[in-house]
Amino acid sequence: MWLTAAPGLFHGMAYFVLGLTGLLVYAMLHILVRKYTTTIQEKRTAAKRTAHRELLSNIAHGEVVEGLELLSSDEKLDLRNIICDMASDLKGISFDRIQKLYADLGFEVEDVLQLTGRNIEKKLRALHRLEKLKVDISLTLHHKLLVDKHPIVRLLAMLLYIHNYKKAATPKLISFIEQKRYGKRGYLFYILQEIGRYDRDALSFLFERIYDPEFEEAILISASISPPLKFDEIIYRKLNRQASPFVIVWALRVLGNYPSMRLYALINVLRTHFFWAIRLEVVKILDHFEPRSVSKFLDDFLRDGNYLVRAEAAQYAMKHPEDHEEIIRSIIQNPEHPARSVMLYYISLNEVKEAA
Repeated sequence: MWLTAAPGLFHGMAYFVLGLTGLLVYAMLHILVRKYTTTIQEKRTAAKRTAHRELLSNIAHGEVVEGLELLSSDEKLDLRNIICDMASDLKGISFDRIQKLYADLGFEVEDVLQLTGRNIEKKLRALHRLEKLKVDISLTLHHKLLVDKHPIVRLLAMLLYIHNYKKAATPKLISFIEQKRYGKRGYLFYILQEIGRYDRDALSFLFERIYDPEFEEAILISASISPPLKFDEIIYRKLNRQASPFVIVWALRVLGNYPSMRLYALINVLRTHFFWAIRLEVVKILDHFEPRSVSKFLDDFLRDGNYLVRAEAAQYAMKHPEDHEEIIRSIIQNPEHPARSVMLYYISLNEVKEAA
C-alpha cells in the first residue's frame, strides 16, 4: 500500500515545492518592482521639489511667474511647505515677496482657518507656517491661542505675537511668563531669545523683577546673545553667592561684555567657588584684564581639581607666555604638577601651528 501511494505523494510534494518556489519568486519580483517604483517616485518628487524651490527663489528675487493658481492641490501643498522652509533664510523685500505669494495663493486664509479647528496636528502645522511667515492674525484669535491647552501651540502663538507686535508684545509676554504658560524650560529660552531681538530693555525689566532661577537663567542666556545697555548694573544689584550656580555661570558670561573693576572684584570672590563651572567661567574672563594683574589667580587654577579648569588656565597661560614664562617653566619641570600634561599638549600644539 505504501509503495503504491509513494509516487502520488512524491508528485504532491513536488507540486507543493514548485508552488512555494513560484510564490517566493513572485514575492521577490513584487518587492523589486515596488522598490524600483518607489525609487523612481522619490526621484520625481525630489526633482519637483528642486524645481519648486528654484521657482520660489526666482519669485523672491523679483521674477514674475504666472499660472501658479492652476497647480494641483499636491503641488500647492508642496509649495506651501517650501515657502515655510525658505522664510527663515529670507530678509527684506525677498521675504515680503514670498509672504505676498503665500497670501495670494490662499495659504494664509487656509492656515488661519486651521487655527480654529480641533485637529491639533493641523493646528500646529498651520501655526508653525504662520509664525515663520510672520502673518498678522486677529488679536482675539491670538489671545485664544495663548491660553491653548497644548504647550507648543502656546509657544508658537507667543513667538508669532512677538514677531507681530515687537516691543508692544512685552506686557503680554510678562503676563505669559508670570503665569508660567510657556510650559517647558526650553520654550522659555526660545521666547526670551526672540523678545531680545526686538526689545533688549525687556530683558532688563524682566530680570530685575522676577525671582526664579529657571527664569533668570533663561534671561541671562538671551542677554549673552544680545547684551542690553547697562545690564551689568542690574546683575550686580541682584547677584549674590546664594544664587543658583548656573545663574552665576551665565551672569559671568554676560558680564564678560562689560569689563570693569567691579568685574575684577567679582571674579576675585568667585575664583574659589565650590562649583567647577563657575571657576571655569572666571578663568575665561581673565582675558579681559591685563595679564600681570591676574597672574596671582593663575597658580590656583592650574592646580584646580577639575581638568577643564586646569586646561583653560593652561591655555590662558600659553596665550601670554611672556607674562607667565616662570609659571610655564615650573610646571614643565615638575612631573607631579597636575597641569603638566595639558601644558605640554598646548606647547606641542603651538609648535605645530608655528611649523605650518
